[in-house]
Amino acid sequence: MHTIDNVFDEIEGLSFEEQEFIEQELKKRIVEKRRNEIVNQFEIIKNEIQNGKFKKGSCDDFLKDLNF
Repeated sequence: MHTIDNVFDEIEGLSFEEQEFIEQELKKRIVEKRRNEIVNQFEIIKNEIQNGKFKKGSCDDFLKDLNF
């Protein structure tokens, strides 16, 4: 099993172009992962709204619900 240091050591042995490719690919994958997380959160919230589990209100209303 590779540790992060092992991975970086392996990457350092690659050409500059290969390192740039890895950088670009990681950035794309991170963006895609974030996008998927946003979509999943949207679906959860949408379902809560449809099922009446979502409440709207002011900050004061929110604090009242928390018993502050």
